[in-house]
Amino acid sequence: MDSTEFKQKIAEIYRIADELGDAFGIGTCTPDGHLMGAFGQIAAKLGFGLEFRSEEEEHNCTWSDGYRNINVQVRCTGREI
Repeated sequence: MDSTEFKQKIAEIYRIADELGDAFGIGTCTPDGHLMGAFGQIAAKLGFGLEFRSEEEEHNCTWSDGYRNINVQVRCTGREI
């Protein structure tokens, strides 16, 4: 999946969340928690070539330039991508 299709899928998830919120009268109905974190990790992998693993407990991804590995903590907390 490329970044364009990824953005389309996320937009669809938000559209469905909005639709459910409207249907049931929920003021704010948005994806959050683990799902948002997964969105951030996938976006980082697509955009920066990160891998979903790290030897450091406080990190969740690794980036490599072929000579060194750098541990990275990816977080996604907003709606704009």
